[in-house]
Amino acid sequence: MQCPLCGEYDVSTYRYDVLSDLAHDKYWCHNCSVYFDSPLSMKNKAAIPEPPPDKGQEIVLYHIIDDLHARAEMGEGKYGTVLKTHNGRNALMDAYQEALDLCMYLKQVLLEQEK
Repeated sequence: MQCPLCGEYDVSTYRYDVLSDLAHDKYWCHNCSVYFDSPLSMKNKAAIPEPPPDKGQEIVLYHIIDDLHARAEMGEGKYGTVLKTHNGRNALMDAYQEALDLCMYLKQVLLEQEK
Protein backbone atom coordinates (compact mmCIF):
# COMPACT_ATOMS: atom_id res chain seq x y z
CA MET A 1 0.00 0.00 0.00
CA GLN A 2 1.15 3.53 -0.74
CA CYS A 3 1.24 6.17 2.00
CA PRO A 4 -1.22 8.93 1.07
CA LEU A 5 0.97 11.49 2.82
CA CYS A 6 4.42 10.93 1.31
CA GLY A 7 3.68 8.49 -1.54
CA GLU A 8 6.18 5.88 -0.33
CA TYR A 9 5.34 2.18 -0.30
CA ASP A 10 7.13 1.45 2.99
CA VAL A 11 3.85 0.82 4.86
CA SER A 12 3.05 -1.92 7.38
CA THR A 13 -0.40 -3.21 8.29
CA TYR A 14 -1.38 -3.83 11.91
CA ARG A 15 -4.53 -5.42 13.30
CA TYR A 16 -5.97 -2.96 15.79
CA ASP A 17 -8.31 -4.52 18.37
CA VAL A 18 -10.25 -2.15 20.59
CA LEU A 19 -12.87 -4.79 21.16
CA SER A 20 -13.00 -7.99 19.14
CA ASP A 21 -16.07 -6.85 17.19
CA LEU A 22 -14.45 -3.47 16.39
CA ALA A 23 -11.15 -4.82 15.09
CA HIS A 24 -9.80 -3.12 12.00
CA ASP A 25 -6.53 -2.60 10.19
CA LYS A 26 -4.27 0.36 10.86
CA TYR A 27 -1.35 1.32 8.66
CA TRP A 28 2.08 2.64 9.60
CA CYS A 29 4.26 4.58 7.19
CA HIS A 30 7.90 3.96 8.10
CA ASN A 31 8.99 7.01 6.09
CA CYS A 32 6.57 9.52 7.72
CA SER A 33 6.31 7.77 11.12
CA VAL A 34 2.53 8.18 10.93
CA TYR A 35 -0.35 5.81 11.69
CA PHE A 36 -3.47 6.07 9.56
CA ASP A 37 -6.71 4.09 9.34
CA SER A 38 -7.04 4.15 5.59
CA PRO A 39 -5.76 6.16 2.65
CA LEU A 40 -9.11 7.97 2.64
CA SER A 41 -8.61 9.19 6.22
CA MET A 42 -5.53 11.07 5.04
CA LYS A 43 -7.39 13.05 2.35
CA ASN A 44 -8.83 15.37 5.00
CA LYS A 45 -6.11 17.88 5.93
CA ALA A 46 -7.23 17.78 9.56
CA ALA A 47 -6.09 14.12 9.68
CA ILE A 48 -2.59 14.76 8.30
CA PRO A 49 0.01 15.40 11.01
CA GLU A 50 2.47 18.22 10.61
CA PRO A 51 6.18 17.38 10.28
CA PRO A 52 8.47 17.66 13.31
CA PRO A 53 9.52 21.26 14.00
CA ASP A 54 12.84 22.70 12.85
CA LYS A 55 15.09 24.65 15.24
CA GLY A 56 12.92 27.75 14.89
CA GLN A 57 13.74 31.38 15.61
CA GLU A 58 11.67 32.93 18.40
CA ILE A 59 10.49 31.50 21.70
CA VAL A 60 6.70 31.63 21.56
CA LEU A 61 6.30 31.43 25.34
CA TYR A 62 7.76 34.92 25.80
CA HIS A 63 5.21 36.36 23.37
CA ILE A 64 2.38 34.61 25.21
CA ILE A 65 3.55 36.00 28.56
CA ASP A 66 3.57 39.51 27.05
CA ASP A 67 0.06 38.90 25.66
CA LEU A 68 -1.19 37.67 29.05
CA HIS A 69 0.09 40.82 30.74
CA ALA A 70 -1.52 43.00 28.06
CA ARG A 71 -4.86 41.16 28.39
CA ALA A 72 -4.78 41.52 32.19
CA GLU A 73 -4.20 45.26 31.83
CA MET A 74 -7.02 45.50 29.28
CA GLY A 75 -9.36 43.57 31.60
CA GLU A 76 -8.48 45.76 34.53
CA GLY A 77 -9.20 48.87 32.48
CA LYS A 78 -12.47 47.47 31.09
CA TYR A 79 -13.83 45.75 34.23
CA GLY A 80 -11.98 47.61 36.99
CA THR A 81 -10.23 44.42 38.12
CA VAL A 82 -8.14 41.54 36.84
CA LEU A 83 -9.77 38.12 36.58
CA LYS A 84 -10.37 36.58 39.99
CA THR A 85 -11.98 33.40 41.27
CA HIS A 86 -15.55 33.32 42.62
CA ASN A 87 -16.57 36.33 40.52
CA GLY A 88 -20.14 35.19 39.81
CA ARG A 89 -19.41 33.95 36.28
CA ASN A 90 -19.28 30.40 34.95
CA ALA A 91 -15.63 30.19 33.89
CA LEU A 92 -16.15 26.86 32.16
CA MET A 93 -18.92 28.27 29.97
CA ASP A 94 -16.85 31.41 29.27
CA ALA A 95 -13.91 29.22 28.18
CA TYR A 96 -16.13 26.94 26.10
CA GLN A 97 -17.67 29.90 24.26
CA GLU A 98 -14.20 31.36 23.65
CA ALA A 99 -13.02 27.96 22.34
CA LEU A 100 -15.93 27.88 19.89
CA ASP A 101 -14.96 31.36 18.67
CA LEU A 102 -11.36 30.18 18.34
CA CYS A 103 -12.45 27.23 16.18
CA MET A 104 -14.32 29.59 13.91
CA TYR A 105 -11.35 31.95 13.54
CA LEU A 106 -8.93 29.08 12.92
CA LYS A 107 -11.13 27.53 10.23
CA GLN A 108 -11.59 30.95 8.62
CA VAL A 109 -7.82 31.35 8.27
CA LEU A 110 -7.38 27.80 6.95
CA LEU A 111 -10.10 28.35 4.33
CA GLU A 112 -8.61 31.70 3.32
CA GLN A 113 -5.14 30.15 2.95
CA GLU A 114 -6.49 27.46 0.59
CA LYS A 115 -7.54 30.03 -2.00
